Amino acid sequence: MSVAMLDHLHRTRYTSRRSERGQALVLLLVVLGLATGIFVFSIVSNVSLTASRNNVNALALAQAKQALIGYAASDSNWPGSLPCPDTNNNDGSADLFSGSNCQGYVATSNVYIGRLPWRTLGLPDLRDSSNERLWYAVSRDFAKNPSCMPNCPLTSDTLGQLTVTGVAPTSNAVAIIFAPGEALGSQLRDAANVNTASNYLEGENADGNNATFATAAASSTFNDRLLAITNPDFMPEVEKYVARAM
Repeated sequence: MSVAMLDHLHRTRYTSRRSERGQALVLLLVVLGLATGIFVFSIVSNVSLTASRNNVNALALAQAKQALIGYAASDSNWPGSLPCPDTNNNDGSADLFSGSNCQGYVATSNVYIGRLPWRTLGLPDLRDSSNERLWYAVSRDFAKNPSCMPNCPLTSDTLGQLTVTGVAPTSNAVAIIFAPGEALGSQLRDAANVNTASNYLEGENADGNNATFATAAASSTFNDRLLAITNPDFMPEVEKYVARAM
């Protein structure tokens, strides 16, 4: 084989190898670009999904709060009072009183906790971002049988007995509404446990006799979203109603 032919063959092989390396580099860049795009899309999607869930929860909680304020401001029997929670049927209807207290009252406790009585409040069947019905805690002094009148009047000086700790603390809360979120850990959500707070709420929120509740960042062990109602949130509306009635 002549020198010219060997030189031509060498150049051909060199050009071929360089072309292959170039193609491999392009393919690598394409793969890296796709991986980066998928990673960025995943982050954006997760952020968007979280924001969407937060919006759903915030809207449901806000609707419930306004309905409770409206209920308190228009109760002609006992202005300022709030309904008992739904603790037995999960049908949205507030429990009837047992004596002067809501059903399930534990002596010496200052709180009733159960499902939000959405039907009694004239609301649609409110759900959180996990399609769970809302929960509701109410201070005992604001949910008594009106037969206690005139010995249990509610005024702008009547403070709630509930406390919220953590990232959004509140004192003297009258009521608290909860978006329970999806089940965590060993929480069991079936027909037999549908009214058991510990299968829907976490930490201090799961104790049905405790007037102290907690707020915290979402984690693998806590995902409750809370909205508290205090006396100043609704007493001005109650006083307006009473003034009109008088």
